[in-house]
Amino acid sequence: MCFRSVSCFIFDRLDMEQEADRNNQGFSFYNRKADFGCRVIKTVALFLCWCCLGLYAEVLGPSLQTYIDVTNSNTEQIGTCLSMRELGMFFGSLVGAFLADRFVRWRHFVVAGGLVLGAVTIGAVPWCTTVASLSATLFFSGCAHGTMTASGNPLLNSIWLEKSGGPFNFMHSGYGVGASVAPGLLASFTFAQEKVFANGTVVKNRIISLTTPYFIVGGLCCGCACLFCCFSFCQPSKEETTEATISKGEDSCSAEEFEDVKVGVKKFALLQALAAQARVLLYVTVPIFLLYAALVGNERVFSKYLFVFANEGPAHLPESDCFLLNSVYWIVFALARVVTVPVSLIVPLPILFAIQLVGAWAMALGFYLAPSNRTVYLAFTVCFGLFKSPLFPTGLGVVSMASPVSGVITFFVNLGSSVGASALQAVGGMVLNRQGRQAFPLLVMISALVLIFFGVGLIVTTYLYRKRHRPNSEPKPESADLTNRQMDLHVQVSFRTRDDRYSVPSHPISIPRSSNTDDLRNVLRELLKGRADSVSFDFLLRNEFIEGTLDEFLLKKQITLASFEVIEIEFTVRQDAPEALSKIAHEDFISCVRRRENCIITGSYDGTVQLRDVKGTEPIFTLTLEEQIKTAEWIKKGTVDSDDSIFATGGFGQFVRLWAWNIAKTYVECVAVCRGHKETIMSLASSSTISGCNADLFASSSYDSTIKVWSANTDKTDLVMETGGISHKRKSEDKIPVRIPRVTLAGHRNMVSRVSWYLEGVTSTTVPKLISCSWDQSIRLWDVDTGSGSQTAASKCGEVRCIMVGSALHDLSVASQGILVAASDNKVRIYDLRAKDALAQIGFQGHDGWLTSVAWAPHRADQFVTGSVDKIVKLWDTRRTSAPLFDLMGHQDIVTAVDWAPPDKDGQHYILSASADGTAKVYTAGSVMPLLLLCGYPCSGKSLVATRLAGLLRGQDPDCVVEVISEETIARAISANISGEQDPRVAIFANVSLEKQLRSQIKSQTDRILSGKKGSSALCVLVDANNYIKGYRYEMYCVAKATRQQQAIVYCTTPEAMCRANNAQTARYPEEIFTDLVNRFERPNGTSRWDNPLYEICLPKADGPFDPGEEFKQLVEDLASRVIRDLLQSNVEVKPNQSTVPSKSAAADYIQTVERATNKVISLILTAQSRGDEKVALPNQEDVVLQLADQETWTPAILAKAKRHFFAFVRSGLGAGADTRVTRRTSEDEISALFVRFLGTEAQQLASLT
Repeated sequence: MCFRSVSCFIFDRLDMEQEADRNNQGFSFYNRKADFGCRVIKTVALFLCWCCLGLYAEVLGPSLQTYIDVTNSNTEQIGTCLSMRELGMFFGSLVGAFLADRFVRWRHFVVAGGLVLGAVTIGAVPWCTTVASLSATLFFSGCAHGTMTASGNPLLNSIWLEKSGGPFNFMHSGYGVGASVAPGLLASFTFAQEKVFANGTVVKNRIISLTTPYFIVGGLCCGCACLFCCFSFCQPSKEETTEATISKGEDSCSAEEFEDVKVGVKKFALLQALAAQARVLLYVTVPIFLLYAALVGNERVFSKYLFVFANEGPAHLPESDCFLLNSVYWIVFALARVVTVPVSLIVPLPILFAIQLVGAWAMALGFYLAPSNRTVYLAFTVCFGLFKSPLFPTGLGVVSMASPVSGVITFFVNLGSSVGASALQAVGGMVLNRQGRQAFPLLVMISALVLIFFGVGLIVTTYLYRKRHRPNSEPKPESADLTNRQMDLHVQVSFRTRDDRYSVPSHPISIPRSSNTDDLRNVLRELLKGRADSVSFDFLLRNEFIEGTLDEFLLKKQITLASFEVIEIEFTVRQDAPEALSKIAHEDFISCVRRRENCIITGSYDGTVQLRDVKGTEPIFTLTLEEQIKTAEWIKKGTVDSDDSIFATGGFGQFVRLWAWNIAKTYVECVAVCRGHKETIMSLASSSTISGCNADLFASSSYDSTIKVWSANTDKTDLVMETGGISHKRKSEDKIPVRIPRVTLAGHRNMVSRVSWYLEGVTSTTVPKLISCSWDQSIRLWDVDTGSGSQTAASKCGEVRCIMVGSALHDLSVASQGILVAASDNKVRIYDLRAKDALAQIGFQGHDGWLTSVAWAPHRADQFVTGSVDKIVKLWDTRRTSAPLFDLMGHQDIVTAVDWAPPDKDGQHYILSASADGTAKVYTAGSVMPLLLLCGYPCSGKSLVATRLAGLLRGQDPDCVVEVISEETIARAISANISGEQDPRVAIFANVSLEKQLRSQIKSQTDRILSGKKGSSALCVLVDANNYIKGYRYEMYCVAKATRQQQAIVYCTTPEAMCRANNAQTARYPEEIFTDLVNRFERPNGTSRWDNPLYEICLPKADGPFDPGEEFKQLVEDLASRVIRDLLQSNVEVKPNQSTVPSKSAAADYIQTVERATNKVISLILTAQSRGDEKVALPNQEDVVLQLADQETWTPAILAKAKRHFFAFVRSGLGAGADTRVTRRTSEDEISALFVRFLGTEAQQLASLT
């Protein structure tokens, strides 16, 4: 209760400062209950600030000619100065965004500070007489502009939230008001000046006296800054900002406990805020940047160069008309934004934004096409400003519909504005200077067209974000009480797990209802305190996976929580995706695949049955039969030393064959033929799959709508059981015995697609029931007690139960948790036959075609796989009905069968699938096989660490198999002739060649273990050797990476003096060899990728040479825990470099084949040339033709050089592997055709060879 109370209090506070902004339920300082009049006053204050902003920003436009004269420059140089202002705007936005988000309560002071800085810079402009000084001043002017916008826009959005569209337009209309005043202010201080050049030419220029008007602008900015600070102290009513408190009572906590919980919960809230902000930025950053780059760039080009274009362009308007034109544009600029305020209340913002985009481009196009005169300029300037000016604030309103306009978002707005304005102003100045003033309308029209595309992109991305992350974003009623709202936004949860490694305290924690699984993981990591930073978790509530937010899940499942009810969330380690281990190929449709332990059997329509090892690449044995195989089933799996393996096959021949496979002799014999069916055998089922069942039987189902039960005994019996006690002697020992069924079950009215043994009520003295499914849309349960004779059997056999499904059934899988059924309506059904009404769970709709096969997981009651005609195998969890866990892709045709048998002797599980594309695939869970290299000085305790570490790894992780590669053991094998009293490594380290052989064998054995155990359960390989050469450690790193496994270094840092003392006591190495090994040792460096991660351990000082003591035991236990946490439980995916992946070489005689093919082509070319033919074609390949007229003469010398080039081309293909275009051509005819095409495409190069 203490933790819950404290966390509730903290989240109440965080809702007012951070959390409410993230959920659009209010804002930190200005929440929804703020007085309406107070919000209006603040909006008016921001409007006045934007008036000053527009005044000091746009007063620069009419002054361009004066800048050119004062600084003795041209329009291109002035364009560069204006670009520096946009660069300053970028830096100002960066600072403003940081201040706006870091100091939320003081945003109004940041705006005021921007105004003061703008006043200072605008007052300094008249004193700039060089391009450099003007650029520096305008840079700081841009900083002021960026700081204001980066703070002002979030400030306004915090006042009005999602209703910010209209207020944004009103505030930004102030920019137009200020900008419209600028030309009139400057006109009062404009006078004419004559300039006499050296050649006597007199030019009259318009000069503006900048000092007085610029000082006026600066004073207005300072006054507005003071006024804005005063307005900003208007606060909501006192009772609305009252902070929640915690009542002190039985459940109150100490100050220390309160602070600990406060830190943890604040961390979670911060992480949740950052995650939400990251999601927003992921969607809208690029569209915002591109839109405002085009938008502001277009605006700057039009406003800055309109005066120059009108005055010096085709129309040559007088200066008075140019001032009028500029003033009219900015008046319309302001009025359009004011008019947009009421319009935004009627028209949805996205539609209004789209209309404005199209209208602005249409007016720009008209401005470009219309004749050049005063009236046209004035009309299109008014229309262009009417559509163009509201785009900036309306765009911010569109963004606010997806997320609050924070300082970070405003930074990207200003970043795009700076980049676009800088680029387009610089380009505009350059184009107007070089191409003339008449290029101005074309620039405006093209930038407006680009603006449409980026604007539509912003509308689409904000819509997608709202749809995916904020489907229920409508605000709550404003009359709701603040305390109740805070309680409704949170829920009390506790975490539990069945994995003892990640157990956490069970006390309740208050978290927002809007928390998703990422937020739950962040909370869990705080509770685990660094124990599982690299582990991913899934979360379950009431035995169902949580998807989306907690609020969405509770509403979907219609879960109503009582006050202060604590919900229990179970977390589990996220399952890794299965990996494709191998592929089995047949020449035709593969109809069945089954595994028993490490052996796989597949049957195909090509009439073959393959037996192979689960990790093998080639079949162990292939049976070729005269019928198309439809089904196969293991009866018993024998061993190499004893007992034959028994399996059965059936197909279109209408009979079942029983086979005995001698594994040791790789010999397969048909021991019986079971006849009785009248149609194709559809499925087989063995009673040996039922644990505790001693009945030696198997069942078959057929297209003839019947099920038959047969003896699975491989002995050549006299058929007593089949004939009711009548003895028969076999007439010939050479013929294959023919069996008849013990029981025939009839009742289905259509093909019986699948039969299986049912587990319920099985004992060692009873025969299990059979269960079957059929195309007649029924599931039937059968009693099959074969008894001692046919009469007894008949009385105890028959249909027990029938369940009608309503759709044709193709497969079923039986387990204790239910009957899994595949139907043609694309749905999976799970039936519980223990219930009277056979309750069914229906769902798991993810396939696009009917289901063909299903299989329960043998080790988990909540997972199964399905195959379908949509060519996909899906892995499902019953606790998640909406979507599968994984899709196993790769098949090119219908999936005909899936299998998930019990694990092999190593405990590894395999998922098998067969397809009509002629392939079967074997999948396995991702293997974790880290490689640990021990290194250090001789006698530093490496072997002791390896032995103790291996034991602890086996004890702490029972699923882990530890392989230790001992340098001493391999050394004894190399130096077998050395006496046993001397360590064999003495002689090896004294001989360079033997030392290289030792390292080579260690590397080879490591590679064999890592490669040979591919697909095994968790494995850890320890290499107990000196490993003193860093180049050798890099080679071992490459070996691990080639097998997609991590490598780590365990460095025994025992000091040299202690190692010498240990060596002296054990007399392992002579002094000179010991010193040599120490000198050659290259210490591992944790910053190198082949020495990372690096674990260090040191032998403590002890009485004996290798007495570890309690301290050493603790050190090794800590090391084992770190290895398990960092490596064995890691989800890090290691991708091999191309250099570590061995390429598949071509055939051994491939070069000889290329030689013969090229010689044949050359001979044909020379013969055709001698006859005067214009072209030559290959025999049997009339479409492959080389035009001899393209070359004047194909001389033997030219052809010999071409042949050498072709061989180089072929060798480059060989080096790239078997998947390249060159090495796919293996026959002589294919290579000949390739050589002819090579000559044709390289004809010009061949001509240059002469």
